[in-house]
Amino acid sequence: METKNGPNYKLESLDGLRLTIYEQPNSKLIYIPLVIGVVILMIPIIIFPFIVAEDRGVPLGFVITCVIALLTGGYLLRMYLWNAYGSEVFIIKQNTFSTYYDYKFLKDNVRTFRFQSVAVHGIEDEKNTSGSEMIAFCIDEQTFSSREAIPIDVITQIAKILKQS
Repeated sequence: METKNGPNYKLESLDGLRLTIYEQPNSKLIYIPLVIGVVILMIPIIIFPFIVAEDRGVPLGFVITCVIALLTGGYLLRMYLWNAYGSEVFIIKQNTFSTYYDYKFLKDNVRTFRFQSVAVHGIEDEKNTSGSEMIAFCIDEQTFSSREAIPIDVITQIAKILKQS
């Protein structure tokens, strides 16, 4: 097994290919969605005992507020997990291509395809001029590209590995 690590990626090749591209965290700003999400989730929990103490039942407005708080807090928690631990994973193994977003505790947008041909190339990134490009996998008629840039030599190495297999 050959493993190559970089500052924002990990490339493994053993009976296939696995590329993990890590999201670059934005310093202390990643905690803002976490704090806001926790506050939004705590408001209905704090208010619930006061509503139950009135013995009038649970109003529909409170239930709707709880649902909105749960959805909003869940979205903000997901945003925090992506900024703190997020990574894109691309796996090519025996004519099967899989890609998903890994949030450490959950996986999102899992897609798996069988393919006849695969090609790899780089896509220029406007914000990156330091010898890095976003990678694109051309699977038959579909193209899957990364959100973050990786070094061009890694893209070249992936193309060589795929040509050998």
